[in-house]
Amino acid sequence: IDSLKDKFMTKAIIGENKVYIINNAEKLNQSASSALLKFLEEPEPNIIAILVTNNLNQVLETIKSRCVVVPLVHQTNQNANMVEKIKNSIYLSADIEINEEKVLEAINFLEYVDKNKIKTLLHLKEILKNNSFEKNEIVLLFNIMLLFYKDVLEYKTLQKISTFNDYLTNIKNVSFNNTIEQVVSKIKLIIEVLDDLKYNVNIQMELDKFILRQEEI
Repeated sequence: IDSLKDKFMTKAIIGENKVYIINNAEKLNQSASSALLKFLEEPEPNIIAILVTNNLNQVLETIKSRCVVVPLVHQTNQNANMVEKIKNSIYLSADIEINEEKVLEAINFLEYVDKNKIKTLLHLKEILKNNSFEKNEIVLLFNIMLLFYKDVLEYKTLQKISTFNDYLTNIKNVSFNNTIEQVVSKIKLIIEVLDDLKYNVNIQMELDKFILRQEEI
């Protein structure tokens, strides 16, 4: 990492951007992670870092917080079950557990909001009966919904599904009830909510915001 930093202090000979790629980022030791963190905290103009990992949860949390996570589904991972694919696709705190019950709850909530929109407010606690409304649990809920809408978009455009193969009927139903533009808008809305949830926000207010904005889409 120190050698990399020294090299990137020099001006690029060709072009303006300089890019470095670190494979197996989860294998960085504490010393290397700390050195990289300082490099990420004060980035020079036109320097692009790409960190590649097969286990996002083993990457230092402070490093992850300074990066944009781009989930990629590898061909070698197609045989993984749905829960494993979700775990590999989103960042999770160590104390958050994903299971099929939580996945189903997220899909049920998404479908209910998709169909009933603002009326969902009247039945919110009943719909999310298994959810404690803790911040980490709500973050998980929205991350699962984000992946689900990505599958809907993929199904509408490419007729394929990356993660929720076990819920093909649900994917088809949501796909039928939304245009591509609507799916994209809902993905953007979920990303907005997830960005808000990074800070000390009112959880109930964020849920209400998500539901109310459905009327505009």
